[in-house]
Amino acid sequence: LAGGRPETEDLVAASGATLVCALLVTTAQTVPRGLGGDRFRGVIRDAVQLVLVTLAVTVVAVSLRREVLDPLDPLTLVMAPLVGAAGAVLVMRLLQLVVAQLRRATRGSRQVASIVGLSQTVTLSQQVVVACVAVVLAVSSAVLGVAIDDTLRANAERTGWEQVGGDVVVLAEGVNNEIVEQVTDVDGVESVAAVFSADSISVQTRAGIEGVRLIGVDPELLARAGAGGPLQVHVPSAEDGELRALASPDLPLDDDGTELRYAQSTVPMRVTGRLERIPGVTTGEPFVAVDLAALAAAVDRTLETYDVLLITGHPDVDEVASIVRDRAPDAVVRSRTDVVDTQLDQPVVERTIAVLRAVSAAAALVAVFAVVLVVALGTPTRRRTSTLLRVIGADPRQARRTAVLGLVPVVAAACLAAAACGVVLTLVAGRGLALASLTETLASLPVRPGPVMTGAVAGGLVALVVLAAIVAGRRAPQGEVALEEREKGRR
Repeated sequence: LAGGRPETEDLVAASGATLVCALLVTTAQTVPRGLGGDRFRGVIRDAVQLVLVTLAVTVVAVSLRREVLDPLDPLTLVMAPLVGAAGAVLVMRLLQLVVAQLRRATRGSRQVASIVGLSQTVTLSQQVVVACVAVVLAVSSAVLGVAIDDTLRANAERTGWEQVGGDVVVLAEGVNNEIVEQVTDVDGVESVAAVFSADSISVQTRAGIEGVRLIGVDPELLARAGAGGPLQVHVPSAEDGELRALASPDLPLDDDGTELRYAQSTVPMRVTGRLERIPGVTTGEPFVAVDLAALAAAVDRTLETYDVLLITGHPDVDEVASIVRDRAPDAVVRSRTDVVDTQLDQPVVERTIAVLRAVSAAAALVAVFAVVLVVALGTPTRRRTSTLLRVIGADPRQARRTAVLGLVPVVAAACLAAAACGVVLTLVAGRGLALASLTETLASLPVRPGPVMTGAVAGGLVALVVLAAIVAGRRAPQGEVALEEREKGRR
């Protein structure tokens, strides 16, 4: 394996593959030579498909047990081809079983065209397995590429919320109510949550007195700043004169009550919630966040100096920066959109997205080619089906329609297998690919395509089935008429 010694899971996978291959060889050798021909090839085909499915299941199981996937690990490299091929094999087998049951159900029917069409579907599902594998591999690769692309963008969006906490964040010391009012009057500003904070404030914990960062803010304005985002924060309001707080989980506080010491005052406080960080405000340090108005009343002080402003709306960032920097020249003003663009403009992210898009585009072309190949490989079978239907009195349009309908279930089954394999690959990749590190996201999101791309993929699968029907209809065999004329001449 790349970069180290083999792990136990790798040895198990290799041993399982060896045993299955040994069973394959033994099965092939025990077939009497007299039976030869189709039966021998059928045994070999079944054994190879069994090996393929077993290897795919083993590789997926081993990958799910690992916390991180190494892109250079051979198991990672072969997982997508194995899963795609195994998915195509299983679906074709399932299709054959379903169609066989339908044939039994229609055996006594007078609808000869339906029986012939079902027979064609069974034959095609056996003839075009390799081409269907190509369809599944191409589509599942495209699904995985689209899922990773969308997840990178979702991670960048989350990073924007984590670092800004609203639409725009202002980090400046000494901002007063006058500056807050001026910022509120800027066009595009909907609300401003002014955050007061004080460092190294004493709080009584189970381990003794600890210094924490005290944060005071209007709960309603803070909730409004994070509305619509994935990281909404709800600071509790005071009730019955009791100060209630939201605290970081690393503080060993008693939820039934503690004491806060600030401005020569000892204030009883009850912790009602825990939160790792307040987006745009904290950076991982221990903190307690309280209602600013209730804190000011409890310590009998006017707390009107702020160091963070969380702005809701879409104002001119430069105008906001000019207002704030008149009072605090070193102020930092950032919009969430700028943070997202910065993350996506990183060279490593740009290269990754470019590669994923190239892979998805190439996979789409391969999928189209594979569908056309499925149609082409099924031409002899459709020709025989059309000839048979003409012999029993079907008109050319009915013969052509039956031939096309016999092909559509095969392509549809391959597309369903591709979608299922794409889901499996995204689930496995989501457990092992560290995409959050590329966009500096604190919490990694699951790898999955967004709603728009999910709809696009579904539409693409439908388009592949329609393409197969159109191509098969245009390439409908016309030789049965000449064959019928020759048969009449012989009579």
